Amino acid sequence: MTSSTSEKRVTASDSAEAILGEVGTLLRDLTEIQSSLLSVLKQKRDAMATGALDSLNDLQKIEEEIHRRLKACYDRRSAILERGCSQGLEGETLAELTQQISEKNQADVGNLPEKFQESKEHVRRLQLEHLTNWVIAQKSLLHVSQILEIVATGGKIQPTYGKSESSARGALVDQEA
Repeated sequence: MTSSTSEKRVTASDSAEAILGEVGTLLRDLTEIQSSLLSVLKQKRDAMATGALDSLNDLQKIEEEIHRRLKACYDRRSAILERGCSQGLEGETLAELTQQISEKNQADVGNLPEKFQESKEHVRRLQLEHLTNWVIAQKSLLHVSQILEIVATGGKIQPTYGKSESSARGALVDQEA
């Protein structure tokens, strides 16, 4: 009976080590994908700033491939969490799962905490880059809207309130007022 208990501990330990290995591989892959996405977002920002539509179309295809790779990482993450749950480890995140494995099996998590932190920093940079690109896109849309308004009105100032010609002029600089 002692042999059976010892085998269960070895199997659980091996399984925990396998999960930790998968988490490490997933984090390495995720960091690589995040770096690729960050590079694409920077190229996209430059293309939007210069109006390079061909580049934007090419970058869209690359973004779609990155999205597919991110989805595959998400699926792997879900599978790892399910495996952990089937082994009696409860965790909603990979960091929680890793912590539980470390505590229950006295397993060495190696540099996983640093990898988690690196991934979080990448996410923050990605958020900032997305925000920058969004602001550039909004400013571009505002510029296009203003050009369309100029074209639609023939370049004439339209009064905001009222319909008279005098309401369209400024009283402070008008000599007639």
